[in-house]
Amino acid sequence: MGEVSGGDGGDSLDGLTRMAEVAWLKPDKASQWIFEKLAAVVERANRVYEYDLLGFTEEAQFTCYRR
Repeated sequence: MGEVSGGDGGDSLDGLTRMAEVAWLKPDKASQWIFEKLAAVVERANRVYEYDLLGFTEEAQFTCYRR
Protein backbone atom coordinates (compact mmCIF):
# COMPACT_ATOMS: atom_id res chain seq x y z
CA MET A 1 0.00 0.00 0.00
CA GLY A 2 1.28 3.45 -0.83
CA GLU A 3 0.69 6.64 1.08
CA VAL A 4 0.79 9.92 -0.77
CA SER A 5 1.39 13.28 0.83
CA GLY A 6 -0.04 16.61 -0.24
CA GLY A 7 2.52 17.33 -2.96
CA ASP A 8 4.42 20.12 -1.24
CA GLY A 9 7.76 18.50 -2.06
CA GLY A 10 8.39 17.33 1.49
CA ASP A 11 9.93 13.97 2.21
CA SER A 12 7.48 12.88 4.90
CA LEU A 13 4.37 10.83 4.25
CA ASP A 14 1.10 11.83 5.82
CA GLY A 15 -1.31 8.89 6.02
CA LEU A 16 -4.15 11.25 6.89
CA THR A 17 -3.82 13.16 3.62
CA ARG A 18 -4.46 10.28 1.27
CA MET A 19 -4.09 6.52 1.53
CA ALA A 20 -4.13 4.44 -1.61
CA GLU A 21 -3.30 1.07 -3.06
CA VAL A 22 -1.71 0.99 -6.50
CA ALA A 23 -1.85 -2.03 -8.78
CA TRP A 24 -1.24 -2.94 -12.41
CA LEU A 25 -3.51 -4.81 -14.77
CA LYS A 26 -1.81 -7.08 -17.26
CA PRO A 27 -3.45 -7.57 -20.63
CA ASP A 28 -4.62 -11.18 -20.74
CA LYS A 29 -7.73 -13.16 -21.59
CA ALA A 30 -9.52 -12.20 -18.38
CA SER A 31 -8.83 -8.46 -18.74
CA GLN A 32 -9.27 -8.26 -22.52
CA TRP A 33 -12.69 -6.61 -22.19
CA ILE A 34 -11.21 -3.78 -20.11
CA PHE A 35 -8.48 -3.08 -22.64
CA GLU A 36 -11.07 -3.12 -25.43
CA LYS A 37 -13.04 -0.43 -23.59
CA LEU A 38 -9.86 1.59 -23.05
CA ALA A 39 -9.02 1.25 -26.75
CA ALA A 40 -12.43 2.69 -27.64
CA VAL A 41 -11.77 5.70 -25.37
CA VAL A 42 -8.35 6.21 -26.95
CA GLU A 43 -9.83 6.01 -30.43
CA ARG A 44 -12.41 8.67 -29.53
CA ALA A 45 -9.73 10.92 -28.00
CA ASN A 46 -7.73 10.61 -31.22
CA ARG A 47 -10.73 11.75 -33.27
CA VAL A 48 -12.07 14.47 -30.99
CA TYR A 49 -8.79 16.01 -29.85
CA GLU A 50 -6.70 15.09 -32.88
CA TYR A 51 -4.34 12.95 -30.82
CA ASP A 52 -2.20 10.21 -32.29
CA LEU A 53 -2.23 7.68 -29.45
CA LEU A 54 -1.31 4.15 -30.48
CA GLY A 55 -2.06 1.00 -28.48
CA PHE A 56 -0.88 -0.05 -25.07
CA THR A 57 2.80 -0.70 -24.42
CA GLU A 58 2.58 -1.17 -20.66
CA GLU A 59 0.28 -2.64 -18.07
CA ALA A 60 -2.60 -0.42 -17.00
CA GLN A 61 -2.03 1.19 -13.61
CA PHE A 62 -4.97 1.91 -11.34
CA THR A 63 -5.28 3.31 -7.86
CA CYS A 64 -7.85 2.55 -5.16
CA TYR A 65 -8.22 5.33 -2.61
CA ARG A 66 -9.44 4.66 0.90
CA ARG A 67 -11.88 7.02 2.55
